[in-house]
Amino acid sequence: MQIILNILISGVFGVFLCCVCIGECRISDCLKVTLPHGGGIIGRYLRSFRGRGIRAFMGIPYAEPPIGKLRFRNPVAKTPWSGYLETVSNEAMCPQLNDAGRFEVIGKEDCLYLNVYVPQFPNRTNHLPVMVYFHGGGFKEGSAQFYEPDFFLDHDVILVIGTYRLGALGFLSTNTSDSPGNFGLKDQVEILKWVQQNIQAFGGNPEQVTIFGESAGAASVTYLMSSSLANGLFHRAIAQSGTLYAPWAFVNTTKALELTKTFSQALRCERSRHLNWSRVIECLQHKPVEKIFEATSSLPKWNDMPLIDFAPSLEKDREGAFITSHPQTLEVNHGHKIPLLIGINSEEGALASASILGKPRLIPELEDRWEKILSQILFYDKFDLAYRSNITQRINDFYFKGQKGRQAIEMTQNFTNMFTDFLLFNGFNKYLEKRFQKPNEHAETFVYLFSHRGEGSFTDVIGGPNNKDYGVAHVDDLLYLFPHFDKEFFRAAPTKEDIFIQETLVKLWVNFATFRDPTYMENLNVTWTPADKFPLDYFRIGNYKNPNQPLFAMERGLWTQRQQFLDNVF
Repeated sequence: MQIILNILISGVFGVFLCCVCIGECRISDCLKVTLPHGGGIIGRYLRSFRGRGIRAFMGIPYAEPPIGKLRFRNPVAKTPWSGYLETVSNEAMCPQLNDAGRFEVIGKEDCLYLNVYVPQFPNRTNHLPVMVYFHGGGFKEGSAQFYEPDFFLDHDVILVIGTYRLGALGFLSTNTSDSPGNFGLKDQVEILKWVQQNIQAFGGNPEQVTIFGESAGAASVTYLMSSSLANGLFHRAIAQSGTLYAPWAFVNTTKALELTKTFSQALRCERSRHLNWSRVIECLQHKPVEKIFEATSSLPKWNDMPLIDFAPSLEKDREGAFITSHPQTLEVNHGHKIPLLIGINSEEGALASASILGKPRLIPELEDRWEKILSQILFYDKFDLAYRSNITQRINDFYFKGQKGRQAIEMTQNFTNMFTDFLLFNGFNKYLEKRFQKPNEHAETFVYLFSHRGEGSFTDVIGGPNNKDYGVAHVDDLLYLFPHFDKEFFRAAPTKEDIFIQETLVKLWVNFATFRDPTYMENLNVTWTPADKFPLDYFRIGNYKNPNQPLFAMERGLWTQRQQFLDNVF
């Protein structure tokens, strides 16, 4: 007996069992799913935040590996397989730079996989609503592995999270058939096609699919709402802190081609007098992925801003094209008929302001080159010099009482508001203005302001050890939708109020996906009414800076003066 105990304690017996189980252990029937094409998958068992059982299928291939001749090409649906695949690993990550402060490419090109999380014992007897999440990360970073199902699987929904191509591999464009671009968005369409074809095998309802995403994921949601490629593949949408009208979410054709040319020259793939895109792409297809990202990292930046390198761009109207009209000139948008839940955080720009204020060495340079740097990181450097100067002066007057440089930067809240307005709020307003243009032709639109500052914020990580409260920053809402507090880079534990906000926020999202009404719940003493015009009717979630207010309330007129300023600038 003692010998056996010693073996168990040492872990040898556990390792032995693990090795044997992979090939020979009995597998519960509920963890086997046969897909419509005849092949199957084997998942694993997890538990939700409140202890409900989860059937987890992680690493299901939905497209062929985009390598070799398939690099810089539209996705190709995965060829059916026979037998059962082990889908128990949440490790798929498309290539990206590690943001740990040194040059390191992480992930691999064979990355087009998705995860499906299913309640083991749902309370509903009919097919479950499906929620498909698209991660953010500036179209250049992020992965499904950062988003666990713990909170959503406390409820009767199926959660699907997939990876899509990023950076140059996801968005490089020649505006020809050689590399038409928008591959990351087309990967998302392939995910939605997979859901339509396969989700019934998991007990999901293909007629009740909600897509949702944050930041670049939210911009992706609004792109999917507008693209004919995704028409009919989903039925509701949630856009958190981002739309296709954000200045970072689209690059015009001229700039896209300039970027591709500069990138190709850096990799010694474009050196001839007569540009031949076919040869350029063939050359790029043979470059190691590390070289691809080495060339990307050499593109002009200031404090890693602007955040976007390669972004969605216009394509010629050909078969398989995703964006065939410039977002600003889009006249017919079938997505306006899709119910939408859309919102913004109260201090979105805090990630940007904290990244500057947390690095005092940057402030003298920003002060000396105020107009040039500001126009670059706020995306108005596309205008001529005179108009850029006019915008900068308006910024100085409106946000900083005529001050600029260090005096302006020290007005922390206003400095943050400037980033919020230019990078997110303006695009948010433009999107809703378009949606509301024809009052009787858009579905219900639920607008929110997320204003809960809990124990943790991503500015605690970005802003350094200055312990400054920057507010409710971009990405902070994700702390309450996915379990991030237990990540090693956080040094915070949620309070009881944080957990209450988390459970309520997830319930609002799930209710919208299930009932088309987010406030379909008994313990909330306020009804979230849809918006259909300006000034906006919006649902406030949280009471940051106003603790005497209720945590949830309907309000009207979101930052009206700031909206008027932006309307006058652009």
